[in-house]
Amino acid sequence: MRNPYKKAKETFLIVDDNSQNLKVLTRILEAEGYDIALAMEAKQMFEYLDNEIPNLILLDIMMPDMDGYTACLKLKNLDRWKDVPVIFFNSFNWDKKYDGRI
Repeated sequence: MRNPYKKAKETFLIVDDNSQNLKVLTRILEAEGYDIALAMEAKQMFEYLDNEIPNLILLDIMMPDMDGYTACLKLKNLDRWKDVPVIFFNSFNWDKKYDGRI
C-alpha cells in the first residue's frame, strides 16, 4: 500500500554486496513508491554520490571493500553528504564462520 501522505518521490540508495538483499529491498521500497538506486560496494556508493544526493542511504555493515561504519564516517566527514540520513543493516548468517568484523 502506498503512503497517501508522501508528496514528492524520494530516492533511497541501497548499498549491499548481496544481490538477493538488493532485490528484496528494492521490491519492498518500490512498492511503497520510492525511487531506488543501488550500489554493491562503498566505492560504487561514492561514485553515485558524486552526481546525486539521495533522501536516505540503507547501508550494509559488512561489505568486502569497506565496512559500512567506515563508509559512513567518510560520508559524514564531507559537508556535501553529512546531512543524508543513513540506516545500517546486516543480514549476517550466523551459520557461517564469524570473522569478528562486527
